[in-house]
Parts: sequence; structure tokens; C-alpha cells
Amino acid sequence: TDLLTDKLGVPLETSTITFSIALVLTFAVWYVFEKTLSVHSIVTTRREAFYWLAILFTFALGTAAGDLSAEKLGLGLSLDQENMLMQSYDRLDAFAENQEVLEELKKRGLQTAILSNANSDMLERVIKNAGLSHLFDQVVSVDRVRQFKTHPSTYGMIEQIYQVQRSEILFVSSNDWDALGATWFGWEAVWLNRNNNPIDRLGPGAAHAVKDLRGLLTILG
Repeated sequence: TDLLTDKLGVPLETSTITFSIALVLTFAVWYVFEKTLSVHSIVTTRREAFYWLAILFTFALGTAAGDLSAEKLGLGLSLDQENMLMQSYDRLDAFAENQEVLEELKKRGLQTAILSNANSDMLERVIKNAGLSHLFDQVVSVDRVRQFKTHPSTYGMIEQIYQVQRSEILFVSSNDWDALGATWFGWEAVWLNRNNNPIDRLGPGAAHAVKDLRGLLTILG
């Protein structure tokens, strides 16, 4: 959407209509060929292709329609405001207990790593700002495999980097979908559910759920 609008001069009205039609056609063709749109039935390469095509057009439509609505309603940001908003991610504060728990994990001789969909530069900045850089052995971005979680190759990177078995990994995420993806991959997973959100009913859930990171120490014993 940004490429079409900013580089090629395509009006947001045009891209919004185009992506709407593309999304409807994707679902229609998906159903005609597969006779189902259920995410539980995505077990073939073709169904996965339909799924990711739908995700692509959904994100593109969201951007186009969102930008169009913001412009029409006078809610848009200036370039300086956009830059300020994006840079605020670099200054996110860590939750109060995070440093304490991470320090305890290091005292126990455990290896720690971050596995994120964010790019490496962004991760390095936010971790450094939070004062936690020294508490992680690895900061791993999915950029290495050019896939986003929950693709199996993203989780597989950790096993390759550390040369460990799946049974030796405990995966922690505040995102339910991420904990589910790790569970499906075969890891023992912990969902950090600070807000007591309902679990997604997409399949086998994470082995554990905790309210804050201190719950991890209880699990580890």
C-alpha cells in the first residue's frame, strides 16, 4: 500500500477498492477449490498459500483503508509525528520484574535468548534501552530465515544455534498465538498472560500460563 501510494501515486481510494476485491476473490477461490475456509484444515501447501495470500491482502487493505479514513477524518500524522511514534518503540520500558527474573535465570546457569518477528536493529535498540542486553546470550530475528512466526523454520533456528533438543527448551511469550506455535512445533511453552485474556481455541494450548515473569521461576522449580 505504501509503495503504491508514496512511490507510484496510486490514490488510497483505488488501493482500498482493489485490495477489497482481491481479498473477496481470494476467499472465493479458496472455497471453490478447497470447500472450506477453516484454519484447522490448512494441511496442504495449496491451502497454506491461500491462507497467506488472504493475510497479505488483509494487511494491505487494513493499511489502505486506515490511511484513507485518517485522511478523510483529518486524523493523519505529519512525517515528524510518524517518526516520533516509530522511535518511541525504542524507548519501551521493561516490566518491573523482568530484570530480577532474568538475573536469577543467569545465576542458575541457564542460557537465554530472544526470538522475535522484529528485525535485529530494532531489537538491539529496545533491549539496550531497557538495560537488559547483558542478560541475553542471543537475540534472534526471523529475518535469518525470511519467515514470520509461527512458521516452523523460525523456531527451528534456536535448536540450530544452541544445538539442543526440543525437550531442553522452555519458550515464553506474551502472545497466545506465539505460545501455540511453539507448542505445535514441539516445545514446552509458557503463555505470559498478564491481562487474563481468553485462550485462542486453535489447537493444543501452551503447557503453562502465568500472570508475570516470576511464574517462570515457579515452573522451573
